[in-house]
Amino acid sequence: MPDLPVPNTPAPPADDVADSLTRHEWAGLMNTHNLADGHARQAQTLRMREVVARLPELYTAADEVPQLTLQREFEEAFYGLAGQHSVVTRERRPLHHYSSSLSIEVVANYLREKGSRVSLLHPTFDNIPAILRRHQVPLTPITERIFAEPDDPAFYRDTDAIFLVTPNNPTGTDPAPDVMRTIARRCVEHDVLLIVDYSFRFFSAHLAGWDQYAYFESIGLRHIGIEDTGKTWPTLDLKIGSLIADARVYPRLQEITDDLLLNVSPFIFALIRDYVDADRELSSRQVGAVNRGVLERALEGGPVTPVPAAGPMSVAWLRLPEGWRASDLCDWLTEQEVSVLPGWPFFWADHSAGEGFVRVALMRSEGDFADAARALAEALERYASRGQDAPDTGVDIDALVLRLAAELLERPDATLADDFFALGGDSMSAMHLVGRIAKETGLPLRVKAMFDGPVLGDLAARVRELRERSAAAGAQAPADPLDRLRMSFAARQPGA
Repeated sequence: MPDLPVPNTPAPPADDVADSLTRHEWAGLMNTHNLADGHARQAQTLRMREVVARLPELYTAADEVPQLTLQREFEEAFYGLAGQHSVVTRERRPLHHYSSSLSIEVVANYLREKGSRVSLLHPTFDNIPAILRRHQVPLTPITERIFAEPDDPAFYRDTDAIFLVTPNNPTGTDPAPDVMRTIARRCVEHDVLLIVDYSFRFFSAHLAGWDQYAYFESIGLRHIGIEDTGKTWPTLDLKIGSLIADARVYPRLQEITDDLLLNVSPFIFALIRDYVDADRELSSRQVGAVNRGVLERALEGGPVTPVPAAGPMSVAWLRLPEGWRASDLCDWLTEQEVSVLPGWPFFWADHSAGEGFVRVALMRSEGDFADAARALAEALERYASRGQDAPDTGVDIDALVLRLAAELLERPDATLADDFFALGGDSMSAMHLVGRIAKETGLPLRVKAMFDGPVLGDLAARVRELRERSAAAGAQAPADPLDRLRMSFAARQPGA
């Protein structure tokens, strides 16, 4: 596929926020089998548990030890383990933020001010283009072919910056050092800024291969590196995102950072430093390898095929059979208490290509992941052989809505003319009610229906209308997957 421009459209309106990958990841946090978000959620090793046991001590030390001391100790631990020793010795200290997303926000501000046109690797995680577009940065997608043909001059023409992710999320593509050196040299020749997101660097097959930043400096490359700790160590989203840049770019990045925050908490520096020191064997790589094998065995002989991994990546990219759509599948899996990421919201030159893939996060405790992989495999088999039965049309909807509302609110005197909230209901009990109705009818009722008109008779009318549409279509009508997840969550709560 040729590399085609993507229109520089503004961020999607709030009503479409559920389409973002982050929102799908958030939904996964509420589900039984969360294989959606790519953060490190594996079990703590023995040495990590020892760090956790010292949390009060770390907190006290963070209040007493100078900020710069803790920051430099973190840098020595993190960049030393990464083989990027030149970062520790250079005068320009890394610019630290609370997350790599905030680091990307700083980069986006810089690119907007410079009026830069950016060539962005695809497919890749959607928050990168979302942040850049919010700053009206013109984007052109470039394929992973740049890793196979880095000398092609077409990649370096008509652009001011090339933005890569390596290893790439979601595909796991992991270019060798010689490839990255070639790309860097071509960027110098064409005066192109090279931006590399290394958030998954500890899952690279070339981890100990070379000091990228030392090489970039040696050839005079304008460059920005984005680093992240949250994909490697299970610190419950206490993490650090950082920027490394050359002398021409660094001063303005520092000024933008100064406008956004004073400093990362010294406690976080101390915590991540100790996690790095406690895990120099990088147990996360082993967890990823084991869980990838578990997933491949669970899916063997089934309808969905894992894409071979180029290295020990922490996520798996799965190819769907012809005719399947990732958006439909992921909605259906949510109802089965399994969350994975659909491929289409990733950044693509043609988003329809993403409908053929889903992404599975591997960084989970091995026991939990084995259960989740089994549940996913079984659900995929059911999806492949699912029928198109419509919901039961014999249920008396008026009686059902009235009974469930009366039970939930302990108001046996309730009538269809009553306002649910006037009877004593609140937002949580509304979620409970919608969840109960959805569970008993099999209809994908949205929580929004409760707030559009809280009179019980009006709610019953909307349920009947939804049932009629579903029956006419011969299948369940589509619904917001997050609403279905909230309903499922509400139905599992005490009293539901």
